Amino acid sequence: MQIDKVKGLNIIYDFKSPNGWIPNGLNYYYANKLANNDFIINQEIQDYFFKNFVQLSVFNVNLNSNTLMQNMISIREYTNNKKKYKNDICFYLIEPFGSFNHFLGKQFGGFSETNFADFISKQSLDNIRNNPNFYLVINYGTEGVFAVDFFSNLYDILTENKIPRQKVLLLSAAADIEELHKRVRNHNPDKVKTYYWPWSLRYKAKELKEIYDGVDYKFWDNIEQENTIVKETDLDINKKRKNKFILMNRRLRPHRWVLLCLLGENFIKNNLVSFDVDLYDRENDIDFFKHHVSDENHLYAFKNSSVLYKIKKSIIDYEDINSVWGFNFEKKEPYLDSYIHICSETNFYEDGLYFSEKTWKPMAHLQPFIQVNKQNALEEIKKIGFKTFHPFINEEYDTIKDDRLRMDAVYKEIKRLNSLSINEIHDWYYSIEEILIHNRNLLFSFAENKEKTEFEFLNFIKDYVID
Repeated sequence: MQIDKVKGLNIIYDFKSPNGWIPNGLNYYYANKLANNDFIINQEIQDYFFKNFVQLSVFNVNLNSNTLMQNMISIREYTNNKKKYKNDICFYLIEPFGSFNHFLGKQFGGFSETNFADFISKQSLDNIRNNPNFYLVINYGTEGVFAVDFFSNLYDILTENKIPRQKVLLLSAAADIEELHKRVRNHNPDKVKTYYWPWSLRYKAKELKEIYDGVDYKFWDNIEQENTIVKETDLDINKKRKNKFILMNRRLRPHRWVLLCLLGENFIKNNLVSFDVDLYDRENDIDFFKHHVSDENHLYAFKNSSVLYKIKKSIIDYEDINSVWGFNFEKKEPYLDSYIHICSETNFYEDGLYFSEKTWKPMAHLQPFIQVNKQNALEEIKKIGFKTFHPFINEEYDTIKDDRLRMDAVYKEIKRLNSLSINEIHDWYYSIEEILIHNRNLLFSFAENKEKTEFEFLNFIKDYVID
């Protein structure tokens, strides 16, 4: 398949190493360690920064799109050939990594007194300020946690550095990025432009379809792992599955811990549930549960938490839960031994309606799902064309804005479904086989159209910034 470059668009970088472009806005105090590693940002480098400086503040993910579509040039090349590029749109691309607070210089840790703007070259900064065709593009498209105060802090940095807000495009994987922006933009008539640009649907769909097709594809080069996926030929209406639910937990974020405490010991022992208490690092007291669960259930959850500490660890397929990532770790057996997937997404109490690879996994493995996510997560999924499972699953929880009440509703619905017999759930599962295959096929279509979608996106934002 031939991949063309987007015409009239240049991605600008300050520096290039022998091994590729160096992320814009990178704190140059980091340069010594990177230089010693030939400016290759690999697992060793990431581990070094996590240990010493919280993490890297920026990282190249190339607008979450195929780099063959992008014309990448240095600021020196641009400056020396302005006539050549005078009619083009130029994006000075900077991509926060992991924590937007760290990117803004608001997180405790190494060099927290600095922010991304402190490390933009003078030439690039002058062009962002004064060149009408030169824009600052902040791509936070790999993450969906986007608190409202991020905007306020970002605006302060732009003001301090005399960067016009209308020259800034902010991309995010939070589906409600514009709604979050509205909370602050009424007080800021000159505002940055925002756009929802998710990454996980295309990238996870590509991986899952490659597994389905038997293609030797690895998302992580350094992970050797055989992957399998549920196919229609694996379905057997005459075989009852042992477990009603599957609930996978890696990092024990507050909502995952709360839900586990609500569900309790019997649910954990009688279903496929993974967690490791050693990956839980928050205070476990009554005030925590009062903050995260309604008055009706917070004491019950608090009491159950002591039981989880006794269980300590529950395994589905991998002993070392911490080493399991969202890509390259697909095994069909747990899905074939359970019926309903409880998808505990990244966000729940935090701002940002976000879909990671966790959302797409049950669709690929032909399972119905419950979304433990922000309000309107199911509505957003349905906008894309996926089907959900009302009325057998009461999905009213998706409409509830209050996080504590939504958690109650999720818990109560799981509890109700768990009271049904295996036979009832088994019969229902096979009655919706057509819906499950629809969702799987639609998911795979995003892999098939990945390059087309990315090409259209790059052309779109090229025009979007000047509207």
